[in-house]
Amino acid sequence: MRTLVLVRDPAEALDLVPWAARLTAGQGPPAALDVVCVARATGASRTEVEDPAAPGDHPVLAQVGAALRAVDPPPQQVRLRLLADPRPEEAALAEVQEVGPDLVVAGAGADEERGTSWARLARECGTDLVVLRAALEPRPTPSRVLVATAGGRHARVALRLANGLAAGGASATALAVMSPAADAEEAGARLLARALREAGADPARVTAQVAVADRAGVAIAAEAQEHDLVLLGASDDGLLERLLQGQPVPDRVLASRPRHASVGVVRAAPALARRTVARLEAGLGRWVRRLDREERLELHARLEAGSRWRPEFMAMLGLATGLAALGLLQSSTAVVIGAMLVAPLMTPMLGAGLGIAQGNPQLASRAAAAVIRGTALAIAIGALFGVLGGDGELTPELAARTAPSLSDLFVAALSGVAAAYALSRPELGEALPGVAIAAALVPPLATTGISASMGALEAARGAALLYATNLVVIILAAAVVFRLAGMRPDGAGRPWASTTLLVLLLVSGALAIPLSAAVVERLARRDRAEVEPDALRPPVLRRLRQLVAREPGAVLVGAARERPGEVVLVVALDAAAAPGAAARIGAEVAPALDGDRARVLVLEGR
Repeated sequence: MRTLVLVRDPAEALDLVPWAARLTAGQGPPAALDVVCVARATGASRTEVEDPAAPGDHPVLAQVGAALRAVDPPPQQVRLRLLADPRPEEAALAEVQEVGPDLVVAGAGADEERGTSWARLARECGTDLVVLRAALEPRPTPSRVLVATAGGRHARVALRLANGLAAGGASATALAVMSPAADAEEAGARLLARALREAGADPARVTAQVAVADRAGVAIAAEAQEHDLVLLGASDDGLLERLLQGQPVPDRVLASRPRHASVGVVRAAPALARRTVARLEAGLGRWVRRLDREERLELHARLEAGSRWRPEFMAMLGLATGLAALGLLQSSTAVVIGAMLVAPLMTPMLGAGLGIAQGNPQLASRAAAAVIRGTALAIAIGALFGVLGGDGELTPELAARTAPSLSDLFVAALSGVAAAYALSRPELGEALPGVAIAAALVPPLATTGISASMGALEAARGAALLYATNLVVIILAAAVVFRLAGMRPDGAGRPWASTTLLVLLLVSGALAIPLSAAVVERLARRDRAEVEPDALRPPVLRRLRQLVAREPGAVLVGAARERPGEVVLVVALDAAAAPGAAARIGAEVAPALDGDRARVLVLEGR
């Protein structure tokens, strides 16, 4: 059994190190103890202490040496080193990865800086972890251990550790607190029996005790008065994080604990999937600089202000949608790009991503409300322009936004990453206009409204699918980038944030299905075109009909590629057609034939 002990506060060393030694010895020989004193410094250094019992004059090392001399019996193997680093939390994590211990014991510390460090350790450490709030006045020979449990994998580790302490002579008690109800004591006894069995604990060593109370914290606090160590299974990450940040866990336990009692929260080694995610986040985090406190506050304030539904937001969105609608109806790419630059919809989407990353449902819901209202407004304005200025035919700019594919999903993901990254880095602000053009949020909404007003419901569906893809994937990508930049939820917001991220991921996967189907359909069309080289693609035929219709009295009856490089058009002309119609039609349709020559056959007198 190898245990790594992380000490930052000299005051906690006299209690932390002996408990770590006892926990290690209780799990059986050989018992190896690695004590790492972590200190913040301007430069990085790593000093190995040759004689742990006489480590020198450094405050933390001196306290650790005194604690090691007080351990009876002394650990079989002891290593002591001082780790000084400008970023102690990263240095400590690297030490854990290098040593590869079976258990990590870390002091909870007494200030926010220490809490933040070990909170990251709790997320990324891949082994069993005990975070200990040291006793204020530890006893020379503590001997009574209490494990408060409601079952679960974290409680199993706590019970296993308590069982080891009991094997070394300590008195261990497993406590289950049940709400008042019929047969509450019997249900608690069964819960404890199952928990002890799953932990591999000996019922003869660990006493099972059931307390019936309305408030678990009160019952645990009352029982803790007679014990030297209270272990709590981390029922969720929030319990561990509240202890790390110096908040009561639960309130009654720390507020009313005796001065000789230590309180520890035990977290089992994460499952393989969670360890993989943590390693992935850690690896990506090396490429994304974490924001400091001032930068986080500034980013939050900026996105919070931009995610509100205000008259200014409505005005800019209305103007952007109007520009986009005119550009789409006129098939003017320049006007459409101008609409992308002034559209404000990206900001509340990023605000929703930040709210999810922070576990802040208030910000996320406010931003989502702005996005939903803005979406409805843009579609309505697009429909109005379609009624007033549309001629019933889809222009090339409109048609380009009605058939999204899987590549659009990747464009949305990269746009969300780029937007969130640029917004969190003030020096990259000039990149935001380019991101706005790439994301293209307002043109699909205007296309949806215009197409619906013309009765082209299939085109409206395709444009709506494109916008939905952009919306969901941008929010998801922004949330991931903000998390990597250090915008993380607290204990209370973590479950909501994780669930919301999972839902967005599943919705993105669902959107990929119709987008992939569009790709498959296009490939099938290409294959059919290769098999039937004389057939013209439907979009080309629609374009030819539009061009032929510009000639008064002319209607396209059919078109086919008769030989390579030549397309034959059969056109019906009525009596009103002017002389030279065939030549004019040939010149009109030439640009749509990609270099093929047009031969026009005329049917007169229709």
